[in-house]
Order: sequence, then C-alpha cells, then structure tokens
Amino acid sequence: EHRRKELRESQRLRELCESMDINGNGTIERDEFIVNIQNGKLRAHLEVWGLHITDAKLFYEMLRTSADDVCDALHISDFVAGCMRLRGAASILDVQMVMHCMKTQNDRLIQFFLSGEYRFNQLGNNPTG
Repeated sequence: EHRRKELRESQRLRELCESMDINGNGTIERDEFIVNIQNGKLRAHLEVWGLHITDAKLFYEMLRTSADDVCDALHISDFVAGCMRLRGAASILDVQMVMHCMKTQNDRLIQFFLSGEYRFNQLGNNPTG
C-alpha cells in the first residue's frame, strides 16, 4: 500500500511537471521552476510532501547536482526522483542544502589554491619579477 501511494504521488508530481514544461522538451529549466514555485500550486504540492522551499534557486541546483546533469535543464524524471528522495523530514533537506553549499565552497577553494600555486610557480620561473 505504501509503495502504491508513493507511485500515485510521483505520478501527480510528474503530471504537474509536464504542465510546467512550456516548450515540451521533457525538461524543467530553472526559470520554469522558479516561476511555477512562485505561483503556489507546485509549492503547495511540495509542502504537502514536507519540502518547504525557501530558496528556489538553491533547491533547483541541488536537484541538478544530485542528478549529475551537465545541461542547464533537469529532466522531469530526475526532478521527480530528486523530490521523492528529499521529501520527508526537513532535516534531510537541510543536510542536503548544507552538503551542496560545502561542495560549492570546496570547489571554489580548490580553484583558489590552484591559481595561487600557478602564480607561485610563475614567480619561481621569473625571479626578476
């Protein structure tokens, strides 16, 4: 019974996502998501699942990152799967947001250190400056 309920809920979310897909390409772009989260219907549906979205851009980026998608749009199936995975206790969503922020910060630190190492090596190759 629990599995059937989850299937019905995911099917309702899929139908809602398909109605958001303005160009009909099977994906949800960030702008489409933000517009639809602001109109209330999608927000209400996700809140019933325990997904209280305070930062739509960050939530979308978390779903994109977890889907390992390289394009700027998220396939509807990845969107639905991501929402199903994050639903439930707010603490799960909070942990996911923190992990996403930490990954972003880590990537920035790596770039910073690599650029510093490059500059240091350049100084070593050109001692006069």
